[in-house]
Amino acid sequence: MDRGSAEGGYQVALARAGDALAKQAETTFVLPTQIAILYGMADEVDRTAIWIEKAYEAGDPELPYLKYLRRFPSSVMDDPRVKEIVTRMNYPPKL
Repeated sequence: MDRGSAEGGYQVALARAGDALAKQAETTFVLPTQIAILYGMADEVDRTAIWIEKAYEAGDPELPYLKYLRRFPSSVMDDPRVKEIVTRMNYPPKL
């Protein structure tokens, strides 16, 4: 078991992985969707919305596939910022 899981469970471990990847993105190219996925699965609504917006702005080629991530908690998928990006991408409003 990794330290994140031992200290707070799976969601904490995912959030820490997102933090590590976000830190790496400061010096190396990382697809924003990779970070958004980690934060989304950790139920980090604000961070997920920020990284999905960055993915949209960067033209991240993986962004269209986020609509298939049913593993995101409803708190993330129901967030108005996430829904707005989905609307901008001309996806159906209901994921």
